[in-house]
Amino acid sequence: DTLGRFFLQLSLILTLSILTHEILFKRLRMNLLTSQVCAGVILSLLSRLSGFQDVVMNKKSFEYLKLIALVGKNVYMFLIGLQLDLHQMWPSIYRAKFISMGGLLMPFAFGVPMAYLLSEYDDHEGHNVFVFYFFIGTCMAVTALPVLSHILAQEDLTETRVGETAISAAVTDDIISWIILAVLQTLASPSEASRRVQNVIYELLCLLAFGLFLHYLVKPLFVYLESHMNLDEYRVVIYMSLFVGAFFTQSIGINSFLGSFMVGLSMPHQSHFSHEVAESLEDLVQYFLIPIYFAYVGFYTRFDTFGPKEWGFTFLLVFMTFVSKTFGCAISSMRQNFSWRESLSIGIIMNSKGLIELVVLQLGLDLQIVDATVYSMFIFTMTVLTACTVPLTHLVYP
Repeated sequence: DTLGRFFLQLSLILTLSILTHEILFKRLRMNLLTSQVCAGVILSLLSRLSGFQDVVMNKKSFEYLKLIALVGKNVYMFLIGLQLDLHQMWPSIYRAKFISMGGLLMPFAFGVPMAYLLSEYDDHEGHNVFVFYFFIGTCMAVTALPVLSHILAQEDLTETRVGETAISAAVTDDIISWIILAVLQTLASPSEASRRVQNVIYELLCLLAFGLFLHYLVKPLFVYLESHMNLDEYRVVIYMSLFVGAFFTQSIGINSFLGSFMVGLSMPHQSHFSHEVAESLEDLVQYFLIPIYFAYVGFYTRFDTFGPKEWGFTFLLVFMTFVSKTFGCAISSMRQNFSWRESLSIGIIMNSKGLIELVVLQLGLDLQIVDATVYSMFIFTMTVLTACTVPLTHLVYP
């Protein structure tokens, strides 16, 4: 029974998520998202057992899981945009722009030799070798704003100078990374080089037009609707807008999550109704949709195929990613008159990874820019670096 196995998969995923959270979060102080990624990896390892695969992880029922995971990803990105008030954060974002650029440029520079070493896992079929190099740099550079914000709140650093600067730099990092990702998605498509360039220009212009449409037409419309609708009606219109935004960006060739994020970003952030919608979505997203998405992306990891060489490359990737991101941000911070402790703390905190990196990696896997081996290396790197963020920050910035 396909539907019955689907319900069994859901039960197993949520149970693993709770168990790993109890063990890793409460005892080792790892954040919730890291625990959920670990649950996904455990599920992946279990799925390699033939009996388990036949009984539980049936491929037909897994398709249902995949659909819920992709919906969850879009709802989560919408929620991030809904909780992110760029207008209020703009002064601090402007001050943190040099720190953000340092945290992008150095990982991209370190990504070149790393991509050269990993190029044996890329056959370059259907895309230029440049795409692979740029993709590796993007994966090393990206910072997960939601995870970073959660860690800062957990450690009571949100209102500090370090916390405010790290959040602002992470916002800039993520926006630039998503634009790069949109370009990479087009460049990796199987078409002629001249056609790819035309597609990039077309997609970026469509994205700009969509952003202007949301800011100047949709945002005032929602301000008007709040005074002419009750909360339930307003909630339905917001959910509809979320999926219309996802449809638009997907239809122009850019991943749907960017459309959902932009719609969330365009909502009136000082609105009482918007706060109500965000609160009603948080528990559903954090404890149901996100564990399913992490299980979905974790299902594609292949640590069982790793040999000594693959593990060597993986630990080198952890080291290169940490050094490039930490010192890229730290050096830029010191030039902005931060102390060495503050600068190093900002650099360490900016290594927070999470759903944003998972989205990038999954897209790379779907477009065949990377294979399951490189994908698994980055999953391991993301988990280790995010888990180490809190203890290393305590060590440097007690």
